[in-house]
Amino acid sequence: MHAALGRNELVPIALRNRWASDVRRRAHFNLIQARETARVCEILDQSAVANIVLKGLPLALRIYGSFSLKRSSDIDVLVAPEDAVEAVGRLGDYGYVSQRTGKSVGSRQILSLMRHAKEITLSNANGAVIDLHWRLMDEPHLLDGIRPFENARTFAFANLCEIRILGQADEFAYLCAHGAHSNWSRMKWLVDIGAFLTDLSHDDQMSLYGHAEKLNVGPAVIQAFGLRELFWRHTVPPALRTDLESFAAQGLLAYACERMQQPYTAPSFLASVHRMRDQIEIQGALFGNRRMAVFQAFKSLVSQSDVLAVPLPPWLDWLYYLVRPLTWLGRPRRKRVEAIK
Repeated sequence: MHAALGRNELVPIALRNRWASDVRRRAHFNLIQARETARVCEILDQSAVANIVLKGLPLALRIYGSFSLKRSSDIDVLVAPEDAVEAVGRLGDYGYVSQRTGKSVGSRQILSLMRHAKEITLSNANGAVIDLHWRLMDEPHLLDGIRPFENARTFAFANLCEIRILGQADEFAYLCAHGAHSNWSRMKWLVDIGAFLTDLSHDDQMSLYGHAEKLNVGPAVIQAFGLRELFWRHTVPPALRTDLESFAAQGLLAYACERMQQPYTAPSFLASVHRMRDQIEIQGALFGNRRMAVFQAFKSLVSQSDVLAVPLPPWLDWLYYLVRPLTWLGRPRRKRVEAIK
């Protein structure tokens, strides 16, 4: 709003000043984040841990040309699964601990967590937050065959250093898969897709779609195209029109619109169950694999806090499913109220 109307004299000066203040705070925060992003990459590079920065500030800088338009609350970094233990250990040497527990994370905990999640959230005493990924998606069939490190690009990041980012086609497929997997519950992800596609012809868009289709996330791209057309009248490549009409008939666009209006975190255990039921239906229809959707929804019952507290061997993983409802019900009422807010 500030970028579009900040100099419009018809907008009250008090509102323009408020926007300008927001921009300054956001830019200042993002500059701190940029410095920490460079530092994290340097730490991993020094340990010979190949790493790729996902989304966040590098994406914002490339598609918006500014640090002031979008706030990046955490730093997403991808490492190879075989490097996850080393990466967490090295970051731990520089003060990064589990954000959930506030404690350092050992190799046994990481090896156990890798069976249940795609990432771990780390933070340090300065408030910096890292989502360290060892895979891009929870579902193994999504983005199957992607080679992120082989196709990675280098990017001169804010005059701080050169970092690695996903290749263009891989990045687009990942952004669409990430948004669709979360049912586009944050509209900013869809806005990023729109900015990513600026000035790309329908032929270029179809090329990106073709790559995503090979990675089993073509439906996520069609859904993103359909939502862009619905909200902003961006035309969909004609070759995808029939598929898009089928998506609309199945409610795959309507449900995403509904989720954008709901709290990101379900406010109660019952609401979580209802949301899980809806997501199983939608994800099954979107990716044509209802059994995988059921499996992943059931797998989401495993709490990272439980795994970090008690890293069990694989043959005892079933115990995590039993304790999750009990740990949720045992959370302080204050935390449940905050989730509702």
